[in-house]
Amino acid sequence: MMVGKNKYVMVEAYRTVAELHNLECWALTAESILHTSEWTWLYGKLGYTGDYEFIYFE
Repeated sequence: MMVGKNKYVMVEAYRTVAELHNLECWALTAESILHTSEWTWLYGKLGYTGDYEFIYFE
């Protein structure tokens, strides 16, 4: 069963310690707070082939 043909994921991530701090202060109920490299690794491990984008809290 195909749910949709287009794949796009947008998640909050961080690149620096300052962005991590801002993200932790903003996303109080977030279950996953990962660095961009960790998200990219996870997508590869799960076999995700769609597009993705990161939201940063500068």
